[in-house]
Amino acid sequence: MKKGSSVTFRTRTSYSVGLMMALAISLFLPIIHLILIAEFVAAIVITAIILPIVPIFIIHYEICDDMLRIRFGFVVKAMTIPIEDITTIQPTKSLLSSPAASLTDRIELSRKHGEMPVIISPKDRNGLLDQLIQSNAEIELDERLNTNKSR
Repeated sequence: MKKGSSVTFRTRTSYSVGLMMALAISLFLPIIHLILIAEFVAAIVITAIILPIVPIFIIHYEICDDMLRIRFGFVVKAMTIPIEDITTIQPTKSLLSSPAASLTDRIELSRKHGEMPVIISPKDRNGLLDQLIQSNAEIELDERLNTNKSR
């Protein structure tokens, strides 16, 4: 990858698009109704409950200049991880809080210096792994990570 160029990967979710749409509509309509009947406090409370759910569906992983940037939700500043600090990558079933919307297809990035591992769930897992290995060939991949390219 050329210096200054970047590759972006979307997150994998465990939710179907239909379920997300049904949830959004079923929550949006009552808010509109409450606003129309001047129940502003109730509308604000429901919105405050719904708003934290939205970032789950807005997660991107970007590789740029030997850095992995993780952008999620409405957060302006991304979490940045130097790719040279990643030591191993392995699949995980951990349900720890992380920038990974999927509950089933997660990978754990272990880092140098005893830093806390990061759990992500890229939709194009093999593409992201290929880019990470291209930037840092010393990363150890767990054999359970079935990629199409030989390493």
